[in-house]
Amino acid sequence: MKQPFLVICGMILLFVIGSCKKDPVLIAGNYQTEKVFNGVSYFIELQLNESGELSWVPLQPIDGWPAISSKYTLIDDVLVEFSQTDGCEAAGRYLYSFDGKELTLMSDRETCEKRMTAFSGKWQKTESK
Repeated sequence: MKQPFLVICGMILLFVIGSCKKDPVLIAGNYQTEKVFNGVSYFIELQLNESGELSWVPLQPIDGWPAISSKYTLIDDVLVEFSQTDGCEAAGRYLYSFDGKELTLMSDRETCEKRMTAFSGKWQKTESK
């Protein structure tokens, strides 16, 4: 008799925790990674501010890859959603993990290959400007 009660309580707790909006400040900061486009390595900066705005900025010009500005929302402790960007008609969801030094993004629900290429991977936290 206790088991169904515990299962129901657990489900309610997960629903309550999952329905709470998270504060973007948890992953806000500047990050860098190295990506390869057309066989050439480039350094990219990802800037996530506390108000949910983001910038994806190549530190050297990359043909066909201009800087991207968008918004992000933390869905819960493992999901982040990036809003519509140039060339990407729908929002995309990514699994994320952050250990204080490294932010890892992995596509969860993404229909835009260009954004998936731009955002997916491991990003090293850098000092804010």
